[in-house]
Amino acid sequence: MAIHNNILNKFFDLESLLKTYRITVALDEIKAIYNHHSKYYHNFSHIEELLSIIEIDDDRLSLAILFHDIKFDVTKTHHEKASADYFLSVCDADQGIKDTIYRLILATENNRSTGDDLEKEIIRVDRLILYKKDINSLLTWERNIFSEHQYLSVSEYKKGRVAFLNQAYEETGNMTLLELRDIVDKKVYKLGFYPGSFNPFHIGHYNILMKAEKSFDKVVIGVGINFDKKDIEKVDIPDTIRNREIIFYDGLITTELQKLMLEGEISVVRGLRNAYDLQHEEGLRNVIKDFIPEIEFVYYFCDKQYEHVSSSLIRDIISRGAGNSKVSQMISRYTLE
Repeated sequence: MAIHNNILNKFFDLESLLKTYRITVALDEIKAIYNHHSKYYHNFSHIEELLSIIEIDDDRLSLAILFHDIKFDVTKTHHEKASADYFLSVCDADQGIKDTIYRLILATENNRSTGDDLEKEIIRVDRLILYKKDINSLLTWERNIFSEHQYLSVSEYKKGRVAFLNQAYEETGNMTLLELRDIVDKKVYKLGFYPGSFNPFHIGHYNILMKAEKSFDKVVIGVGINFDKKDIEKVDIPDTIRNREIIFYDGLITTELQKLMLEGEISVVRGLRNAYDLQHEEGLRNVIKDFIPEIEFVYYFCDKQYEHVSSSLIRDIISRGAGNSKVSQMISRYTLE
């Protein structure tokens, strides 16, 4: 794979770069790590963009950029240190080269340079988004950052984001960041609330979630817990959806809806497999509207290949076929990792 840099008039051959510096992880694996479903901004496209705009032709800089966010996890701090440590674990180059790349990756954590040109350059390109004055570019960036932080409530996100943009303005003097800050602060987010027992959360549920997320700024998943099963540690939440905001409740759906109405414009998301589901959903809709008349419902039919999948079916198969390898294979087709 080659990435073109117009400034240097050069193509970066990443596979050759990995081979030259005896890096044991394949480029496809690196891309897969960056393109995890939870990454909307800190993905491989971001790496390609940075490599296309650097102004210093140095393999150590290129490798530092390639690895500097590889262990990015929005829920954790010090991911730069984790990324630097990961680089050391997969690189068998000379120690001096490894030490330089390690130092460059760590420079992106505190954004302070010791005066080294390579440190200055990796910090410059990594922070370049903060200097953009095109509001449309900043809004695209904002949408991606919001998606990466969707595990937070809207109020938590707004508080942290406004503080960050204020700090970024102090650093850059870029007035457009203040415009973006005001947009974020005043924005009324369009939210979906997708409640259910989700025991377990399966591919049919995920199919509905993916459809709903195209209609809302984000979808909050509500997992109903039975009164006699309150231990949420025992609830199996697939990794595939852990980056979403998930709330657990053992009371009325209407109570959770009233809380969420403080966060934005709320609609209830419901999934349908067939016309029989629609008849059942009408009853639920009418009851909830008795409590909250203004609440809106949005229904999505799952794709045909998921019509037969249900949580009760999965539980029944598990209970009747425990220890059967074919049953395990079948269940893995229905559930998420």
